[in-house]
Amino acid sequence: MIEVIEGNLRDLSYIAVNMRQSDRVELFAAQPVQNIDMVVGGIDRACNLQRIFRRKGVPIAALFVAPERFGSYQVGFFATAQWPRVAKGATKWIKRTFIPQLVTTPNVNRVVCYSIASYHPMHRWLEFLGATLEGELPDYGVSRETFLQYAWRRSDFEDVCPELDPRLRGLGPAGPSAAAAAGAH
Repeated sequence: MIEVIEGNLRDLSYIAVNMRQSDRVELFAAQPVQNIDMVVGGIDRACNLQRIFRRKGVPIAALFVAPERFGSYQVGFFATAQWPRVAKGATKWIKRTFIPQLVTTPNVNRVVCYSIASYHPMHRWLEFLGATLEGELPDYGVSRETFLQYAWRRSDFEDVCPELDPRLRGLGPAGPSAAAAAGAH
C-alpha cells in the first residue's frame, strides 16, 4: 500500500539524493544549478504544491507543481529506483485525482511538463497520464539538449467535465441541453 503525503523537505531531499539516473540527467539538463541541495531548496521554495509517494514510510517519488505564469503551472517529478514498488498506485492517484483536480482549479488553464527528448519511458508515462505532446524544444537544455513539452489543458477536460466549460456556466444542472434550448428561440 502506498502513502500519498504532503511534500516536506526531508522526504524531498531523500528522494533527490537517491533519484534514478535518468531523472538526474533530465533534472540537471534543465537547469544550470548542479548542486542537489540547491535544487531541492529551490523546489521547496518555488513549488506551492508537493506530494510524496511512500511505501512503508520510505519516500520513493516526488511530484511538485510551480506557477509558470498566470493560468499556467509546471509539474515536475522524480523517483528513486524503488519506483516500481509504488508506480501502479501512484499512477492511478495522479491520473484520477491529481491531474483532474489541478486542471480544474480556478485560474489554471494548463499544466505543462518538460522532458528531455531521450527519456522515452517518461514520455510514454506522461501520455498514459493524459498529457498531450505539444512540441519539441531544440536547445532547451543547459547544454543545448532537446526537450519535449507536454501539457494537460483545461479545455481537454471540458468534454468530460462539462461544468468547466465557461459557455455553460450559470445554466444549472441541465448543462448542454439548456444551452441548446436557449439558442433555439
